[in-house]
Amino acid sequence: MRNPRAFLTFSQDGRLLGTLTFELFADTVPRTVENFRKLCTGEQLSASGPSQRLWYKGSRIFRVVPNSFIQGGDFHRNTGGGGESIYGRFFDDESFANKHSSVGTLTMANMGPNTNSSQFVVTAGIDPAELDGRHVAFGRLVDGLEVLLAIQAVECDRGNRPVRPVLVTRCGVVGVELPKKVLSARPRRRQRGSAAPPARVTGQKRTRETSEERD
Repeated sequence: MRNPRAFLTFSQDGRLLGTLTFELFADTVPRTVENFRKLCTGEQLSASGPSQRLWYKGSRIFRVVPNSFIQGGDFHRNTGGGGESIYGRFFDDESFANKHSSVGTLTMANMGPNTNSSQFVVTAGIDPAELDGRHVAFGRLVDGLEVLLAIQAVECDRGNRPVRPVLVTRCGVVGVELPKKVLSARPRRRQRGSAAPPARVTGQKRTRETSEERD
């Protein structure tokens, strides 16, 4: 069976930046792929409350490190201190068999072993040695390299946070039509409270955020 493909479409200041399309490695890391797939379709509800839909739509790319990577997937806080998997707050590392051998590798951000949630990283030049054996790679960019480079070029503050938000405006799985109840739903942000430490990428300086969301 062919591996599925998922997409994320981004905008900034109401201007379309474009779409990243990924092949997801369901043949080697099916559990990790299923997590990302459902977070793209928005079909999964949070275990913490039936009104909380787990969905990338409306979330931000909250960290851009030039010539290294972009990071997103924290649909609770957009700081790196939130997020949730379809299996609960975290799930275990599935396999490190896939390597970070090329630009556009899609991989899980984490806070250490077995702390995968919804946060993801797309590589853009980072040394694979910093990621292999520590982060679960589960996809590769098959279309949209120019979009990845455009996001890499956005203006950021000293903490590598885009000055003007880079938003996920559409997301899903190629060839799969979303149910009407999902299409009509609006993503909801979790209420403020204590935040977990930001998920990180090994080898990069770890920046702590406050528990308050910043706009």
